[in-house]
Amino acid sequence: MFGSIDKKLRRKAYDRKENERLTMEQNQAQQREIENLRREMAEREGQERAARSEREQQEAFKRQELRRQQDAEAARQHELAIKRQQDENRRRLEEFKKQERRRKKQARLGASTSEAIRDLRHQIKERYQLDCLIWSLKGARAADRPVGEGLMERADAILDEIEQRVDSWRQEDWTPEEWKKATIIRERVKKGGKRRWKNNPPWTEAVERDEWEI
Repeated sequence: MFGSIDKKLRRKAYDRKENERLTMEQNQAQQREIENLRREMAEREGQERAARSEREQQEAFKRQELRRQQDAEAARQHELAIKRQQDENRRRLEEFKKQERRRKKQARLGASTSEAIRDLRHQIKERYQLDCLIWSLKGARAADRPVGEGLMERADAILDEIEQRVDSWRQEDWTPEEWKKATIIRERVKKGGKRRWKNNPPWTEAVERDEWEI
């Protein structure tokens, strides 16, 4: 009888220890699972923070790049506006100069008698001085020739004005004595030999005579 009781008691003690062991193992397994979940959550949170930080950096870079592009475009538009204004100012200045030249030309062409002759002599003198300057460049290097070309263009324009001026003279605007003198001057002006500089530069030639002896 006592042996049966002792056996039962040992069995209960064994079962209790086994239950305690199983409970402890279950608790340990649960604890490991909880730790694993915590690590996974921490890793996910870290990954999310890193991804969020990267997105924020990319967005900040995009905003900076957009601002840079906007500033560059604003600067470009400002430069274009300045250039357009400068071009407009140059155009207006050139138009004013053209109008002024036309006005002076009309005034010269419309002048009469002694005033007309005086202005004509002034133009002839200017043309002669330009001719001398142009001839002085006959040995100019290619790099220096644009200066001479500008002088030649001006000289040809003056010659055109001189010829137009004498062509505009009318006998009824002059006294007989003045008209006689004006006719002689016109014949000398219209006489051949006046050099047209366009397409006829002096680079390899020399001056032979004075073309403007009036």
